[in-house]
Amino acid sequence: GFEIRIEDSKSLADSLDAADRPEDPYFNKLLRIVCTRCMMPAQYFASGEQTQDDWHHYGLAAPIYTHFTSPIRRYADVVVHRLLSAAIGVA
Repeated sequence: GFEIRIEDSKSLADSLDAADRPEDPYFNKLLRIVCTRCMMPAQYFASGEQTQDDWHHYGLAAPIYTHFTSPIRRYADVVVHRLLSAAIGVA
């Protein structure tokens, strides 16, 4: 069996990564669907409208997250986040 940990998003992601059956290539995908289907959709807001405690990104397990571009240009977001993290000293 597998232990699915739900304490936080990082624990969930790590336990889903570990839940793999090499003989069944669809097992992990199905497990991820079952575990994430009931999650609420993303909420977009201006940072001035929410406290900094609400700026986290559950799926990425990031304490501070911002979104710059459309969904088809996610790599640009990743690059900007890495640069911002380095600039403000947040690992």
